[in-house]
Amino acid sequence: MTDHDDTVLAEKFRTLYAHLCRERILPSMPVTEDASPAQMATALRQALCNAYPATKRKRTMKSIHYANSFTDTALRECAFTLDDVGQYLARNHFLDHDRSVDFFNEKITAEGFVITPTSLLETMLESLLLSHKGEHDEKNWQK
Repeated sequence: MTDHDDTVLAEKFRTLYAHLCRERILPSMPVTEDASPAQMATALRQALCNAYPATKRKRTMKSIHYANSFTDTALRECAFTLDDVGQYLARNHFLDHDRSVDFFNEKITAEGFVITPTSLLETMLESLLLSHKGEHDEKNWQK
């Protein structure tokens, strides 16, 4: 992962952290400036695990995961960890899983989208920004 990729992903993680705190899904979390995206993903998953310990997650099918082709092991593990984060948010009714998947798929198939490990992780992080506290009905969703 390049320094630029690291910076871009770290900023996306900080945006997600701030969003989850504003939504009161998580209490404020200190984010250290020198944390890598993989460390930030792990810290986020751990914070959700601590906040919602009764959450039952499904095992991620890594054999068919989009990140399997990533040559960078840290980015691959970050993608798997973000799937866990998505499960915590969906299983605790903060994220509509289908809408999140639709968002991801629409973005990565849009004309002009350049598929790279970083752009896929950025898009995954953006899809998690659809999370919010409250009911998941059409009145609460903005397109």
